[in-house]
Formats: sequence, structure tokens, C-alpha cells
Amino acid sequence: MAPHDPMLLPPAPPRRNLLIVLLGVFAVGLTFQLINSGSPDLTVSCDAATFALAKEETQLGKAVQWTVTGPDDGVYFLALNVESFARNADGTFTSTPADGRARDQTQQLSDDVDVGSDCKDTGVFGVLAPVAEGAHTVGLFRRTPTGIDRVAAKPLAVVAAE
Repeated sequence: MAPHDPMLLPPAPPRRNLLIVLLGVFAVGLTFQLINSGSPDLTVSCDAATFALAKEETQLGKAVQWTVTGPDDGVYFLALNVESFARNADGTFTSTPADGRARDQTQQLSDDVDVGSDCKDTGVFGVLAPVAEGAHTVGLFRRTPTGIDRVAAKPLAVVAAE
């Protein structure tokens, strides 16, 4: 065929270009996913401790994003189905399950959270078995020199895996 033949198709693009396009589409999709599932909105307040969850229901083992805000005068942590903590004679603490739940239905959901001078921190937790499906409570606790205080609580439903 002559080089000026109108029936000539353009050459196929190299496979490397196709890979670059696919990676670009993946990156855009991942960015969109992260933006839409980002940390929950919460007005930052250095006056009173509170928190927000990105969703009100989850499945066992699925990630739940959280944001904690509050004064930079203590260390905070999140726990599931815990009403309070009592100091033991040796200085350690024992949790009291909320709503008459069994101890195996309680979990510490975060490591210590230090909000720092910007009064805010974010993270992710997952509810793990043997926690049962149903209504649960996530509590925000603050460690103080004299004990551990619950400063806020929010509901979280655990639902069956799809």
C-alpha cells in the first residue's frame, strides 16, 4: 500500500502508553475515593474535647476514620462499649463495660491520641471479632493525672458483611 492510502490505520500505540493511561485512571479513581472518604468534618475546638466518625455503621474489620479535637492538656483515646475506668491498687486501670455488656464486647480502638498545638488528630480503627452485630457506643476518653474520664460518646452500628 502507498503511504498516502486513506485506508491506512494509524499505528497501534506502544503498550507502555496504555499502561501509563491505566495507571493514570487508577490514580484519579483512588484520589476521588480518598477525598470522598476522608476524615470526618469537625470544627476544630481547643476548648472542649469531642470527636467525629466518618460513618455511623461498619462491618467487622472494616476501617472507620475518626477525628478528635480538644485542648492540648491531656492524652485521649477511643474505646468501644466502655462506660468508665477504675484505678486499681497497683495504678493500672480496669474498664467497666457499658450497658451491661460482656468484657469481650469492649475494645480499645485507638492508641493514645495527642491533639498537639493544632488541637486536632485523625486516625482509623476497625471493630474486631468477637464484637457482635448491632448497636454499640464509641467513647472518647481523656487520661488525667487522677484517672481516665469519658468526655464524649457516639453510636456506631456493626452490620453483617455483604
